[in-house]
Amino acid sequence: MNMESRHIGRIVTGCLIGGVVVALALVLGPVAGAQEHVITGTVLLTFAASWASLATLLMRVPYAHVALVTDETAAQTSIHAIRDVVHAVRSNVPLDKS
Repeated sequence: MNMESRHIGRIVTGCLIGGVVVALALVLGPVAGAQEHVITGTVLLTFAASWASLATLLMRVPYAHVALVTDETAAQTSIHAIRDVVHAVRSNVPLDKS
């Protein structure tokens, strides 16, 4: 395991655990007792901020995104999955689980 992969692992772990911790702190603190939609929105916005910080930090790590960009099979699979979801939502049909 090289230094970059260990560094990337720490960034990913830190961002995701940090998002969960901040979400719990907000739910148990400032928004405790609020309506359900406020709590849900707070948690979703916290997770969005966590993912945004992850993306920002990974852009600063050299060569972190190369495997994601150059893996053609993964890219095509992701494109097909996104198209299937969009089609299912637009057509109101269940997704194929294969």
